[in-house]
Amino acid sequence: MRFRYAFCLLMLSMTTLSAQWKQCAPEPEGVTRQPCQVITPPQAPQVSSGTNVFFTADFIYWRAGADNLQYAASGIAIVGSDGVSPVPPPTRGQSKSPGFDFEPGFKLGAGVRFAHDGFDLYANYTWLNPAKVSSTQKRPTGDMVGPADPYYGAPKLSKVRDHFKQSFNVLDLELGRNFFLSKFLTLRPYFGFKFSWINQHISNVLTVFNNDTNGLGVNSSIIIGGNTITQLFQKQNIKSWGVGLRGGITPTWYFMENFGLYGNIALSGMWTYYKNVARTSFKGFSVNPPPGNFSGVTANIGRSFQTITPVVELGLGLTYLIFFHHDARALTFSAGWEEQMWIGFNGSIPGGNMTLQGLTFKTKYEF
Repeated sequence: MRFRYAFCLLMLSMTTLSAQWKQCAPEPEGVTRQPCQVITPPQAPQVSSGTNVFFTADFIYWRAGADNLQYAASGIAIVGSDGVSPVPPPTRGQSKSPGFDFEPGFKLGAGVRFAHDGFDLYANYTWLNPAKVSSTQKRPTGDMVGPADPYYGAPKLSKVRDHFKQSFNVLDLELGRNFFLSKFLTLRPYFGFKFSWINQHISNVLTVFNNDTNGLGVNSSIIIGGNTITQLFQKQNIKSWGVGLRGGITPTWYFMENFGLYGNIALSGMWTYYKNVARTSFKGFSVNPPPGNFSGVTANIGRSFQTITPVVELGLGLTYLIFFHHDARALTFSAGWEEQMWIGFNGSIPGGNMTLQGLTFKTKYEF
C-alpha cells in the first residue's frame, strides 16, 4: 500500500515538472535571451540554421623584450702590461641592454559559429610593428667589454653601439564555445593551433680603446703582427618558424547589463625551428711598411636547431556588449592589458625569454 502511494506521488511530481518545462519560454539570461531548455546555453546571437559569422579587429600597443641581450659591461679592471695588475682601478660601471619601447600593431580575426551546440571556429592574426632599438655606451677609460669575440677577452673598449630589430607574426586557430555558466557569467574554452614567424636582427659596432696621444694607434688594445684593430663589427640574423598546440579559457562577468570584466589565459607548446647566421669582421691600419688601412673577417658561422617553446598568454580588461536586430546581431568593444611570455625563445643565447605586454583595444561584430 505504501509503495502504491509513493509511486503515485513520484508520477505526480514528474508530471508537474514536465508541464513547467513545456510552458517555459525564452527569458533574459544576463545580457541576452537564451533558450530555457539548455543547461549551458550558448551566448547570442543564436544560429537557427547553418552558421553565422563574426569579425574582430584589434589595435595593440605592445612592448617587446628579450633576455640575455647585454651588449656592453663597464666598470671592470683593465689588466696591466704585466698581465696581472689592474691599471687604473675601475670606476663604477653598468651592464647595458637594448632599451625596448612600446610599438603599435594590430590583430585581425574572422570566425564562424555553427548551429551544432554553438561551437565556433576562429582564426586570429597578430602583427607587431618591427621593434627597432639603437643605443650607445661610451667609456673613455676603456674599462668596458662587449659581446664575445675571438680577438678580445680583456676589457678594452671605449664605445659600443648596438642595434636590435624584431618582426612578430603569429596566427592562432581556435575551436571554442561561448556559453553561460550563470545569468551573468560566460565562459569560452577553446583549443587549436598556434603558428609563428619571428625574425631578429642584431648588430654591434665595437670601438677599441686607444690610449695613444699621438694618434698613431700603436697603443691600441688589439695589435696583431704590427696591425692595429680599431673597430669590430658583429651581425646576427635569426629566423624562426613555429607551430604548436594551444588551449585556453576566457571568462566574462557582466556586472551590469552591458558591461563586463573579462580575463584570458592560454598555454601553447610550440615546435620552433631556428636558423642563425653570425658574422664578425674588423677594420684597422698597419704601421708596418707599407702602412695603410686593412679589414677582414674573424668569424662567419651558421647554425640551425629545433626545440619546444612554451608560451603563456594572459589578459584582463573591460568589455561592452550590445545586441540589436532582435538579438540576431551583436557589437562588442573591449579594452585591456595583455602579457605573453615565450619561455626560452632566443636563437642567439640559450635560456633567454621573449616577453610582450601592452594595451589592446578590440572591436567584434557578429551577425
